[in-house]
Amino acid sequence: HYDMNQQIMCQFDGKKEWFMWDLARDLDKIPLWSDMYRVHTDKADGSDDAPIDGERVDLARWPKFRDARWQNATLEAGDCLYTPALLLHYVRSYGRNAAAMTMFQSSEVYDPTCGGTQPGDPLPLSKYDVMWSFPEEDPSMLGYNIIKMGYPNWVARYLWPLATQAQKAPAGKLPRKTFMEFMKRAAKGVGGFKRWKDRAEETFKAMDADGDGTVEAARLFRCRELRILFKDIVVTAEGGPPEQDEDTEMARYDLKGAQQTRQMEL
Repeated sequence: HYDMNQQIMCQFDGKKEWFMWDLARDLDKIPLWSDMYRVHTDKADGSDDAPIDGERVDLARWPKFRDARWQNATLEAGDCLYTPALLLHYVRSYGRNAAAMTMFQSSEVYDPTCGGTQPGDPLPLSKYDVMWSFPEEDPSMLGYNIIKMGYPNWVARYLWPLATQAQKAPAGKLPRKTFMEFMKRAAKGVGGFKRWKDRAEETFKAMDADGDGTVEAARLFRCRELRILFKDIVVTAEGGPPEQDEDTEMARYDLKGAQQTRQMEL
């Protein structure tokens, strides 16, 4: 499959073998399920994967695949691998494996000046502003404990437009009425999102600390309830957890290696 995000995977233990194909060069030789990749622009409408079994390639069915050029890399403990967005890849894991991946939205632009500030000491990932975490911050979330292949950009889709409305409002404060109208459009746009009005009311109340019926733009970025609400909306927009074929429910392990599989609670 390929992903819509830039990625860095770091191997802590064990070994992984990566195989990679350039779709811009060899799309005519590689079948994809949903045909979301556009070779003439090197862009895609969403993540996609191939129907090919990486361990038992059916060359009778897909004879052109034998001519697709590939690259490979082996990760061992201490190694990291950068994977560009839209790069088709297949991964083998050997033995006990521990690795972590950080994803970056393709729309983000690297700022070598760090916004004019001096880089400080290294910080743990928990100190950074991340768009999605895993398994997520609250078990009640629709995307809890589910790996999302696309990781939709809820910040650009909802948070920034709402903050822009707040900045343009009188005194730079978002009125409750404007907030509720925005949330109504967001919920209507995805269809089937239940209790949006009750949750929007609860969210606004959590942000409106002084009870004056308005919220400053900065509060939108600090509100946990709003963050969770927007994430649930985009999960619903993709069909909800039961309908997302590429999402994977994960088995959880304790430190002794005992496996506990979380049952679907949705």
